[in-house]
Amino acid sequence: MPVAPGTPAWQTPGGVSAGRRTPGLLARIGRALRGAGRGAIGRVERIARYPVTNAQYLAFAQAPDYGSPQWWRGIKAPDPLPAPWTQPNRPRVWVAWVEAMAYCRWLTARCRAAGLIAAGDQIRLPTEVEWEGAVRAGTGREYPWGDGYRVGHANVDETSRKDGPHHLGQTTAVGLYPQGVSPSGLLDCAGNVWEWCLNKFDTPEDTDTSGKAGRSLRGGSWRYDPALARAVFRPRSDPGFRNLSVGFRLVCACPIPLTTEPLNTDH
Repeated sequence: MPVAPGTPAWQTPGGVSAGRRTPGLLARIGRALRGAGRGAIGRVERIARYPVTNAQYLAFAQAPDYGSPQWWRGIKAPDPLPAPWTQPNRPRVWVAWVEAMAYCRWLTARCRAAGLIAAGDQIRLPTEVEWEGAVRAGTGREYPWGDGYRVGHANVDETSRKDGPHHLGQTTAVGLYPQGVSPSGLLDCAGNVWEWCLNKFDTPEDTDTSGKAGRSLRGGSWRYDPALARAVFRPRSDPGFRNLSVGFRLVCACPIPLTTEPLNTDH
């Protein structure tokens, strides 16, 4: 099986599972994950620098095996909605949580077959603790760049609360806001698109992928004000929800339980 074009640009996450050093939700979920013994999801080795783009998702949507049951796990594959902005390097929106999960399974199989990841590695959505750890890197910062919103640092609606003069009213190509980079090297983790997370919203330590429980989103989007793009802000949506401000980012996890000590990223 050929690998999908546009394989993610990976970063080594800083501060993943670093609940001991970071206040708030990161600490609470970090303790819950370690205490619950949920090693089945593996430990993150790499996190994508950008959200999944139109070009990357199109490879899945146009694949001959798009509707294969092995990707969809008990639900009928929905017809993909057309991207409202079709530039290849813009983040893919109109993607539900269940579609993002199917894409992760499909891409995992392609990358394993091509030798790009090890046989036991898995590409999936990040948990909230992983996402927040990569954005804040154990610093407790409010935004990827530090505390306080800075004008022009993210694709958000700065005009709604008079935070600044900018509101583009649409997504932008990934990577266009280098001033908004996180300590781990992530881009577009504040603004542009909301990003689906793996875990359930009401019980964030629960990473079971079955059922219809609401899932968490992170990061804010082009459609909303900067306050919603803070690293700690966490809305929820149903797993079948699609929206033109919602996308997703990937992580690559190895089969080492999260119940061990946090990943050493001091390098």
